[in-house]
Amino acid sequence: MPTRFSLSHRMALGILLFLTAVMVYRYFGPVISHPNNYLFGAGGDGLKTYYSSQWYVQHNPEGATHTALAYPNGNHLVYADLNPLLSGCIRWVSRNIVDISRYTVGIINLTIILSFFPCVFFVFLILRKNLLSPLYALIFALSISWLSPQIDRFTGHYALSYIFFVPMLWYFLIRMFERKKWGLWLGLYLLALTIFEFAHPYHFLIGAALLYSYLFVHLLQHLKQFRQHRLVYLVAGLTGVLPITILLGWQSATMTTATDFVTRPYGFLYYLAGFETIFLPWQKNHYQPSPLFDFWHYLGVWDRVTVTAEPKDVAEGSAYVGTVGLMMLGLIVVRAAWILWWSIKDGVMRSREVGQSVVDWVKIIGLAVWQKGLKRIVRPVLPAPLRTGIWAAALLLIIASAWPMKQFPALLEHFDFIRQFRSLGRLAWPFYYVFMTLCAYYLFAFYRDLKVRSGQSRLWQAGVLVIALAVIGWGLEARIMTKRKRDYFLNNSINPNFADWRADYTKFLADKGHKPEDFQAILAFPFYHVGSEKLAKEGWNASFYSKAVSLNTGLPIVNNYVARAPLSTSLKTIQLMSDPLIPKPLLQEFPDDRPLLLLYTYTEEQPIGTEKQLIDQSELIYLHNNKMHFAVLPLAVFENQQAAAHEAFWQEKDSLFQPSPGIYCSDTTDAVIVEGFGDALFANDTLGEMGSVFSEEGRHLIFEGTMAGGTSGLPMEASLWVRLDLNSSYLPHLICQQFEGENAVDWAWKEMKHSTDVWGHWARVTVDFELKKPGNRLRIFADGAPLTFDNLLIRPKGVDVYCGQQADSSFVKNNFWVE
Repeated sequence: MPTRFSLSHRMALGILLFLTAVMVYRYFGPVISHPNNYLFGAGGDGLKTYYSSQWYVQHNPEGATHTALAYPNGNHLVYADLNPLLSGCIRWVSRNIVDISRYTVGIINLTIILSFFPCVFFVFLILRKNLLSPLYALIFALSISWLSPQIDRFTGHYALSYIFFVPMLWYFLIRMFERKKWGLWLGLYLLALTIFEFAHPYHFLIGAALLYSYLFVHLLQHLKQFRQHRLVYLVAGLTGVLPITILLGWQSATMTTATDFVTRPYGFLYYLAGFETIFLPWQKNHYQPSPLFDFWHYLGVWDRVTVTAEPKDVAEGSAYVGTVGLMMLGLIVVRAAWILWWSIKDGVMRSREVGQSVVDWVKIIGLAVWQKGLKRIVRPVLPAPLRTGIWAAALLLIIASAWPMKQFPALLEHFDFIRQFRSLGRLAWPFYYVFMTLCAYYLFAFYRDLKVRSGQSRLWQAGVLVIALAVIGWGLEARIMTKRKRDYFLNNSINPNFADWRADYTKFLADKGHKPEDFQAILAFPFYHVGSEKLAKEGWNASFYSKAVSLNTGLPIVNNYVARAPLSTSLKTIQLMSDPLIPKPLLQEFPDDRPLLLLYTYTEEQPIGTEKQLIDQSELIYLHNNKMHFAVLPLAVFENQQAAAHEAFWQEKDSLFQPSPGIYCSDTTDAVIVEGFGDALFANDTLGEMGSVFSEEGRHLIFEGTMAGGTSGLPMEASLWVRLDLNSSYLPHLICQQFEGENAVDWAWKEMKHSTDVWGHWARVTVDFELKKPGNRLRIFADGAPLTFDNLLIRPKGVDVYCGQQADSSFVKNNFWVE
C-alpha cells in the first residue's frame, strides 16, 4: 500500500532545513537576534574561551604564543582553549578587512547555534544511505540532531560544540567505501580532520579513532573481498596520521615557551563512558537532560548502576540515546538471543538426524551456531553503512570506557601520547549517532514489514504509531535538554546580568590618575592558577573580573588558566605566592620594573597568608562597585627575605628556646617533631633528588609517632616537601589522623594541589590540626598517587622552628631552607 505522504529527496531536505530554522529561532531567537549580548558560559572553561579568543583577536602580537595569561611567558595557542581556527579568521578579517573584534563573543555563539543546519543535513544523508525514505529520514534527522551529546558542550567547550562534526565524518566514510571516487571522500575526511583539529585537538582523537575502527571492522567483515578494498585500506591507514603530523609539526615549529608538560594528566581513567552515560539520563547542577531522571532514580536503577560502576565523570562520557534508545537496546539484545537460541536448536536437530558421536554433535552444533547465529550477529543483515558502523562504534565505546586499560594496566605505560587526551569518554559520541541511526532503521524496517504484510488491512498504521511514539519520546527529551540550555543562556545576558564584563576600566583608572601603561600586568586575588596538572586553584570572581579588566585595558594577566601549561612555567608563576623565604626567579623575566595592577575581590573567604601580606603592602586606587579593589603592587614587595631571616636567627640564636639538641624555637614548646627520613632536613642537597619514594598507588604512610609534648587544644601544623614530577597528575590529599590509645579522635586533611610554596620542582604541603591531648599518636599519610617526599616538620602554629644548622651558617626555618 503506497504511503499517502511521499516526498522527493530534495523536497524532504528543503523541508528539513526549514524546520531546523524554525526550531533554531524558536529556542535561540534572542541569541540569534543579539548574539553578542550573551555569555553561554559566564565562568570556568566557557569564560576562558571567550576571553582567550577576544584577547588573541584584539591584543595578541604576531606569532603562535598566546600572551594573555601566565605573564610574561604566555602559552602556545594549542593549549589556550581559544579555537585557533575561528579566532585566527576573526583576527585576520579584523586586521585586513573590517574590524569585527568587538563581536568575537557573538561570532562564537552563532557558529555554535548554526551548527544545527549542517548536522541535520549530514544525518539526513546518512539515513538515506541506510535506506530510509525521504519522509522518515526527515523526521529522524531532527530527532537525532536535537539530542546530540555535543549540545551539552554549549556552555563550556565551544570548539567541541559543533554537532555536525561526527555525522560529517561518518558520511565521508560511507561514501569512501562505495568505492566511487573513494580518494575524493578520503581526502575530504582528512581535510575536515585537519581543519577541525586546529579548532580543538580532540577532534583528531575522535576522527582518527573512528577512521581506524571503521577500517578494522570493514576489513574483518570483508576478508573475502580484500582485493577489492586493499588500496582503500592501505591509503587510508597510512594517511590517517597525516592531520596530527601537521598539527604537531606546526606546534613544534612555533613553540617558544617551555615544553615540560605533565606526561600523564589527570582524568584518563576517570573521564569515561559507561552504560549509565549512554543509556540512562544524568543530572548535573542546573542541567537535567531527561525528564525521566527522577523516574529512574525512584526505581533505584540509577543508583544501582552508578554505585557498582567504576568511578567516572558521567558528563565527559555522556552520549545519551534517550529512553527510546534504551528500549531499543533491550529489543536488540532479545533479538540477538533469539537468533542464538534458534541456531543452537537447529544444530541440535541436525545432530540428531545424523546420529553420530558426541564429537560430531559438537561440530555440527558449533557450525550451526556460527553460520546461523554468531555470523548473523557479527555481520548483521543491515545496510552496509550500519553493518560496519555499529561494530566500529561499539569498538570505540569499549575504548571510551577504558576497559582494555583497566584489564591490562601495563598498557598505560606505553601510551603517554594518547594519555594527553585525558577524556576518553568523548569517543562515545560516534556511538550515539550510529546507534540512533540503527534504532531509526529498525523502526522504519518494522513499519515497512507491517506495510508489506498488511495487504488491504490497516495494520501498517501500527508501525506509524510506533515511529510516532519514538519520535515524540526523543523529541521530548531533546526539548528538555535544549530548553534548559536556552534558559541558561538567557540568564547570562551581559546587560544587565554581567555588565562588568564590558565596563570601561581604562576610564575608571584615568579618573584616579592612572593609565594601563603604568602597569605591566594584572595579578588577581584570590589567586587562581589552572593548567599545570600538579597544582591548581580556581576562583570565579577573580577570574571573571581580571579577564574583563584585561580585555578593556590590554594588560596581560600573571595568573594562568589554560588546558595544559608547562610545569616549569606554572611553578614559577605560583612561586610569586610562596613564602617570602623562597626565591622568585620569575621576577628576573619581567621586562621592566613597572608595578603590577593588583585586583582583589573576596566574598565569603578573606585574604590570608601571602595574599594578605601583599594586599597590605599595596596601594589602593579605588573600589569598583563595592566588589573589586584596584591597587598598585610594586615588584619590591616580592623581595627575597632570606638575608633578613639569616641575620635575625644568628643574632637571636642564644635567646631562643631549645627543646632538644639542634632545634631552636621562638617560644617555649616541646611539641616539635623533625623527620628527615634518613638524614637531617635538607641534608646534602637543597631539595634536589633526595627523598623517600612511594612507588605504588594507594594509601602511603608517611609518619607515625607520638606527640610527647604540647598542651590540649594546641593548634598545630605538619609540613612536608613533595616532588613535582612529570609522570603523574595532581597531588593527592595529605591526611593527619590522631589516636588516643586505639581510638581515632581527630582527622584533618588538605588537598596538596592547593599548595603555593614552591622551590624548584618541589612543593611544601601543609595540614593544620589541633592536638587533642599530649601523648596522642599521630599518623600522617597521603591518599592517592605515587609520591616522592622529604623533610617533615610538625610544629605549633605561630612558633618559628629552626634546625639543621650547617657549617656554612645555612639552616632551616619552619621547613624552609635559609642560606
